[in-house]
Order: sequence, then structure tokens, then C-alpha cells
Amino acid sequence: MKQPNIDPTTGIAYGYISAAALDADVVHQLLYGFQARDLSCAEAEARAMEEAETRASEIGVAPVDYDWWVEREVEHAMGDYSCDEPTIEGVLDGLTYSASWLGGALHFFILASPHVTDDAGRASPCVPNAGILDAMGGGVRAYDVPSDWRSADT
Repeated sequence: MKQPNIDPTTGIAYGYISAAALDADVVHQLLYGFQARDLSCAEAEARAMEEAETRASEIGVAPVDYDWWVEREVEHAMGDYSCDEPTIEGVLDGLTYSASWLGGALHFFILASPHVTDDAGRASPCVPNAGILDAMGGGVRAYDVPSDWRSADT
């Protein structure tokens, strides 16, 4: 049986860390760096494309104007797009991560990493089996972040 928040191949728990425990420059890189993929935006764009294509068919946009019309509609829809809690995924310095929002606060799942700790905190029911990386001392083996990614304030 597959357990949530544990790598099924290695048996190592995914790490879970608050953005507040990370250096602000690292958080910025994780969210906006070239490797970051905003899955929420991609999903919204796909929905806008589908809606524009459906609308174009309904109103009978001429084939010669179809691509231009659909593109304009998608651009218009995406101009109004915003997402308060985007789903961001990426790989940075060999570490695979995904953004997570818990009670409106930004966190990151560490899904694979060359860094592993044997002393992450025990998870709450909100993220079962994950190793809590900003509450060390629980004896949980979990993927970790490099020590220089951590905030000097924590």
C-alpha cells in the first residue's frame, strides 16, 4: 500500500518546510526562477483556450480569423488572471520541490533531494508521514534542503 508523502522508490519521507524558514532569495528563486513551472497558470490558460475555442465555434468565427480570434480571447482572459495560492513545481540544484499552501501560508514539499536528514520533525495530520524540516528533533528520515537555503533568522 502506498503511503502519502513518502517516496515509493526510496521509502524516504518528503520534507515539508515553511517558506519563512528559508532565505528570502531562495524562496524567490523557487517561485519565480527559470526552473519554476506555474501549474496553476498553465491550467488557467488551457481552460481559457478551451472556452475560446468553444465560443469561436458557437459564434461561427471564420476559419481565416480563427487562430487570431482564439489567441486574442486567451490573451484577454489571461490578462485578468491571478492566483493567490499557485501550484509551483520545479527542480533546483538537484532538489525537486512543489509549493504547498497550508492555512494561507506558503510551504514547500521537498520531493527528492541529494540532502537527507534523519531527524526531521513528525508531521501533523495535515501532511501525514512527511518530515517537518523546520521542527527538527523527531527522528524522521526525510529529504532536506541545503543548509545555506535556510534563513539566518530561524
